[in-house]
Amino acid sequence: MTAKDTDADYIVGITKGSDDYIVKLKPTFLAMKVKAILRRADMAKNDKPVDEIRCGDFLYTNKDMKVYISGNEIEFTRTELKCLVCLFVTLL
Repeated sequence: MTAKDTDADYIVGITKGSDDYIVKLKPTFLAMKVKAILRRADMAKNDKPVDEIRCGDFLYTNKDMKVYISGNEIEFTRTELKCLVCLFVTLL
């Protein structure tokens, strides 16, 4: 997610390996993207919940629904957290 919204920014982001390019200063598009991600998350749910997700310095604990990076807690809204967990579960 970025505030950069020119065509050139989009091209650079996708060219460097991004699967999507979300501009946070366009609230309507952002809301649509978040809803689409959550729909995919619901479709991709499996029966076995994840206890925790570790990737490098990143740690997510399902028990307390918290995210830590290098041991520091990072705060997310519930929707942001759902998107983040969906991303990691899908990728890992």
